[in-house]
Amino acid sequence: MKHWKTMFLAASAFIFLLTLSCQTVYANSSWVWLTDRRPYQLLPAVAVFTVLFETCFIKAFLKFRNILKLFAVVLAGNLLSFLIPYAFGYLEWTQFHGNNIFEMFEHLPYYIIGPLYLIFTLVIEIPVLLKCFKKELPDIRKGAVVIGAANVITTLVVFVIERYLCYGQW
Repeated sequence: MKHWKTMFLAASAFIFLLTLSCQTVYANSSWVWLTDRRPYQLLPAVAVFTVLFETCFIKAFLKFRNILKLFAVVLAGNLLSFLIPYAFGYLEWTQFHGNNIFEMFEHLPYYIIGPLYLIFTLVIEIPVLLKCFKKELPDIRKGAVVIGAANVITTLVVFVIERYLCYGQW
């Protein structure tokens, strides 16, 4: 019976992820950014905000002593969660269009932060931080909730900033 529950949860998660990753296709049209600013241009500022906020949030709720280690692990987790999805997108882009990653962000409707990015963030960063701090965490569940909450907050803030400062249309 337990096997069926696992299969049901896996199938449900797959369907949920599939619906999040679908994108409308517009035939014979191309994406045009209507603002001078592009999401990738915001990346350095929002990356600094994200890492600092998550470090402070996690430190405040979980009372870590070694803030430099916490900062380094949060930085590494954020780099992994950002690079993995866009590395796959870039590999797909280079097969058809060339090697310049900035062209990929310029000519496609690539907002850097979206629902799929939030899922990648949670799936990558929570295990990384829990693994690195398993000795310092008395309660793993509380640690997972706090780390997840920090990531959800920063992802939502950056999502709103990107949509407000950068927009385009087909």
